[in-house]
Amino acid sequence: MGTRRASIELARSDAGHVLARPEWRPPSYGHQVSMAVPIPNAVRRFVRQHVHELEQLEVLLLVHGVPAKFISVQEAARVLETEPELIASAFQHLAEHGLCIASSTEQTCFRYAPTRPELAACVDQIGEIYAGARIDVLVLMSSYAMERIRNASLRAFAYAFLFKQDNKK
Repeated sequence: MGTRRASIELARSDAGHVLARPEWRPPSYGHQVSMAVPIPNAVRRFVRQHVHELEQLEVLLLVHGVPAKFISVQEAARVLETEPELIASAFQHLAEHGLCIASSTEQTCFRYAPTRPELAACVDQIGEIYAGARIDVLVLMSSYAMERIRNASLRAFAYAFLFKQDNKK
């Protein structure tokens, strides 16, 4: 169990009493959590356009790690410890975005197969960044998710004010 480290800063209150203010810092667990890893613009665009959910990212990195092997939905669900339905949806999304292909013999098996070299380069980069700074990637994905929610809400609000023309005469 980590120990709590604190340094004490002494200050005086308005009444002249000495106050101790501990400056708390989280314990170190052998790794640094970076909150400011620079993510290249190409990778940002890639995430915005192609990776909308954590399951999609995890599945993509799983198949990226073994590019020559077809991985079944069940196997990926077991490895990633999540529901097969979520994994199937993630595989379908990735296939629609040109990042993996389904097996011609078994439609529930997929392998990594980016359709363009720039997609492969972005997946390589996001894999490296995610391995060292998961929080930064998750924060980026969350910000894009919030952006999608805001945009959808604004569209729904705007459509509420559209008048439908009456086709009856």
